[in-house]
Amino acid sequence: MSAGKTMHDAIKNFILERKAKKEEALLTTKFAKDKDGGLNKILIKSIKSTEKYPDEGLKAIESRKKSKDEMSLNFHTQKFHDLIALAEDNQIDIAEYKETYLLQKQKVEDAHQFATWLDENCKYAEGASVATHVSKLTHSSNKASCFFDQTLNQKAGCVTTSAVSRPFVDGAYDDAKYSPIVSLLLVENEGRYFYEDIIEGDCNGLLGFEKNTEQLHAWKEELKKSIVKPTKSTNSLSKQIYFPLEGNPFNVEDWHLLSVLVSSSMAHSIFNKTVSKDFNDKNWALRDKYRAKSLFSHETLINYPRISTLMVTQSSPQNTSILNGKRNGRLVLISSQPPTWQRSVKPPIYQASWFRSGIPNYAVKEDIQYLRAFLLRNDALELSTRNPKKLKWLENWGEQIIDEVMYHANIIQTLPSGWSEAEGIKLKKAHQCFLDPYRDDEDFQRERESTDWEMEICADFASWLNNHLKGKDKAFTPKEEHSKLWRNLMSAALRELKDTQKFSFDKELKV
Repeated sequence: MSAGKTMHDAIKNFILERKAKKEEALLTTKFAKDKDGGLNKILIKSIKSTEKYPDEGLKAIESRKKSKDEMSLNFHTQKFHDLIALAEDNQIDIAEYKETYLLQKQKVEDAHQFATWLDENCKYAEGASVATHVSKLTHSSNKASCFFDQTLNQKAGCVTTSAVSRPFVDGAYDDAKYSPIVSLLLVENEGRYFYEDIIEGDCNGLLGFEKNTEQLHAWKEELKKSIVKPTKSTNSLSKQIYFPLEGNPFNVEDWHLLSVLVSSSMAHSIFNKTVSKDFNDKNWALRDKYRAKSLFSHETLINYPRISTLMVTQSSPQNTSILNGKRNGRLVLISSQPPTWQRSVKPPIYQASWFRSGIPNYAVKEDIQYLRAFLLRNDALELSTRNPKKLKWLENWGEQIIDEVMYHANIIQTLPSGWSEAEGIKLKKAHQCFLDPYRDDEDFQRERESTDWEMEICADFASWLNNHLKGKDKAFTPKEEHSKLWRNLMSAALRELKDTQKFSFDKELKV
């Protein structure tokens, strides 16, 4: 049985990965100057600039795709060798490029010798910080100290970094040249970071890279400076936020300091749970698996309405901190509007159709406007909405509107059951079946099971949505194909609703 991976192995792999990225950059992004496209692109241009270039051979090289298991560096290196062979077979002079590439590659090789790389980067450790709170998240020129919050205390009603079970740790720096040493401190091995070893005075991860004892000692002393910061300083760009605790605040204690610095750890936790690629991929996979096929899902689909994004040093987010670079400079702001479900809800007994005034205009206005604009644009260009791509857009907007409709329907459905028995009720029986599903009345439940009330709900929904889409100017005229689509989408939502209600009934019976 082989021994587990050590911190030394993790650091070794980290330096080798950086070396591979530098070598790949020579071929793909930066060969002689910034954004020149790399050597492979230069070679392709050079071959095409000849009087008669080998068209078929070049097309084959350009069109080749990287296989799933192929390493990126190997793919681009093979492309380079293929271009060299093609040029030489056709007597195209590229000797200068070959020579420059070998020199550049050797420089990368030399710079990433383990001892050399550590010598070059450990000296910058003093300018690097491992932190939970990063000052530059308030302003890119903020020179205030960063903080590593290890406080475990929590306060009820307050969202703090200590409330996150295992907070993400960020790496911050004043200059991009400090970025590599921050990345070294954040090297992870089996759930433990290298900076944690440094805090405890354990530098065994570096053993074996040194040429002599003095060199190892020097690395240790330099790395300690990234953790031990004897002086702390603030800056006018920190933008501290205070909130008044008294009606007429006068003294210092009358104010509560909401934020000294932005918690990058908290920001990253929120980002991962709201808009990250992993979060979105999982939610869309569930939508495609269940909602698109009108199936009930026992897994939870999560949606955060009305979130906003604050961009932090958007032009170069990686120059602020490691985690800010991973977020592409985004801070996610979750809506703090009062929840609408706390308003007083009254049963809709004085109207024939619940759709007439059951859904607040603000809840669906934006989606309906987008949908109407899309339909008007298609009409103006005489485009068919039956095109699969166009149809997908219509379905997406229709489903979003239905989500809002079902949300407000659920508010009515959670009223004390039996409200639809009110004397003189004007609400149609189909809408009663829809909105008062748990009414304790055998005749009502029998009728609910035996009649096709869902069809009437679908028709009323389509009529309600079409009226909104027409607009006051009557610029859009819905067709039967639109009505049919709205009915089908609502029908799918009602089937999912019935499955959910059945699941709730079954769960109650088991209890």
